[in-house]
Amino acid sequence: MILSLILICVSCGSVDTYTSPDYDSGKYTAVSFEQLLKDPNQFDKKKIELVGIFHYGMEEAGLTNKKNPKNRIWIEFDYAKKMIDKNGKSLFKDEKLLRYSGKEVKLKGVFNKENTGHLGIYFAAIEDLHYFGK
Repeated sequence: MILSLILICVSCGSVDTYTSPDYDSGKYTAVSFEQLLKDPNQFDKKKIELVGIFHYGMEEAGLTNKKNPKNRIWIEFDYAKKMIDKNGKSLFKDEKLLRYSGKEVKLKGVFNKENTGHLGIYFAAIEDLHYFGK
């Protein structure tokens, strides 16, 4: 009984991995928030991989840095694009995005320094997302 409860709690806290059908794992450069803030021109319109704390809610879809949560990147979700896990379940169904809010995730997409997101309060955006997960 106790083991079952532990397994349930562990699975509730994890983030599943979702990819688009045309995802290619070898084409992304791993970068940090610090690198993006220091020289956004170097990564503009390039495929990047970024890890941060995911935030999702009313008028919010972003990634923040653990060290400085004020540095926020907008996530430009394309809700028409398929983003599925290994079982074929969609990232955009069953309030998964809300459940992952506050958790650390890895994103792979295209960095756009000109897109400052909803209400212009983000320093940049990740667009053309192909990977959301751990």
